[in-house]
Amino acid sequence: MPATIDQLIINSPYEEPSSYPAFLIRLTSGTTLVLEVKGQDSQQDRTKREFLDEWVRAVNQHGGFGRWAWDVSRDPSDIGGLLEKHMGS
Repeated sequence: MPATIDQLIINSPYEEPSSYPAFLIRLTSGTTLVLEVKGQDSQQDRTKREFLDEWVRAVNQHGGFGRWAWDVSRDPSDIGGLLEKHMGS
C-alpha cells in the first residue's frame, strides 16, 4: 500500500515554520530520494540532516513505505551524478 503524503511529512522540531525537503524524487529503481539543494551549509542544516538520516533509516527498517534515500546537492551540475548514485539503491 503506497504511503500518503500526510504520513510522510518530515517536520523539523527545532525550527518554525516546519521544514520540508526541497524535492522528493521517485527513481526508476523504486527508491524515493529526498534531495536537498543547498548553497552554504550551516549548523542548523547539519542538524537537520542528522534527523533526516535517522528518519530515512527508520522508514527503511519499517519496510512498509518502500525504499528511501537522501542526499544534498551543492551545485546544480552535480544533480545528475547524485541521481545515478542512488539509482541502484
